[in-house]
Amino acid sequence: MDNKNNFTKSEVLPDNIVRRYQVETTSKYTIAGRPLFETSSKIKMSIVCSEIVGNHYLLDIRILSQANNYGLEFLEQKYLNLLDKVNDIQSHLFVSMDLSGKLKDILNFSELHEKWESIKTDITDPSAEIAKIISDGDQQYTHGSQFFAAELNKTTLYKTLGMGLLSFDGIRREDDKTFPYNTSSLLFPQINKKVSIALDDIVYFSDTPSYLLIFKNKHSREDSEVKSEFIRNFPFLKKQMGEYKYDLFCSVERDNKSRWPNSIELTISEVLEPIVSDVACKIELIKENL
Repeated sequence: MDNKNNFTKSEVLPDNIVRRYQVETTSKYTIAGRPLFETSSKIKMSIVCSEIVGNHYLLDIRILSQANNYGLEFLEQKYLNLLDKVNDIQSHLFVSMDLSGKLKDILNFSELHEKWESIKTDITDPSAEIAKIISDGDQQYTHGSQFFAAELNKTTLYKTLGMGLLSFDGIRREDDKTFPYNTSSLLFPQINKKVSIALDDIVYFSDTPSYLLIFKNKHSREDSEVKSEFIRNFPFLKKQMGEYKYDLFCSVERDNKSRWPNSIELTISEVLEPIVSDVACKIELIKENL
């Protein structure tokens, strides 16, 4: 099934309404049942869809507030403060997103690049921790807008938002209601994965003007690229390497009229024993602010 043939008709309306959402994300990594690290965030964000150009939404996304747990309690506060400052660079994004829910370009990228260069100018600490933050920032903000969009697609927040804004018109016409979904590995984000996603169910509510879409990945299969990367990174665990599994579940509640999501919940689990990565994200409309 050809991705571009399925996602040709927009369902979300470009109505210029400011919608505010509460977002909670968690990411957990364990080895042989022992916690490796855990991160979490709580965000309030606003989204405005100004227009649709071709097969792309133009979205104005603003982070109104956020609290991050980086899972790096051992770092001094000054380093955590710098991480917060770097994260604030993304507090306003003007993006182009295609109808399959993937960011294709960051239209205000030059502003982000300038903010990053300004932050770097103020850094005088030569420590290894600061050098790592600078290296990661350069990787994100010096390779252009489309590269940065691709990096954002790897994050849990934008994976979830993308699933919520998918155009499902083409999927409904398919007999098996499946579509190819390109994403990134949780265990090794540099690896691209092709997953078959099925529209598992549609639930229409009688007591509220909305409907619920349920998505699951159709099957889990062996992934030789992930296994090769595992052996390269964890040679001492090669003999313990076991079964590979990838499970995705997403529910999207949409408004009947505007088709905008009232809520999106995404959970993904990727396992290559003895390593397990689990992520969860819930994006929920703050209705009283509409």
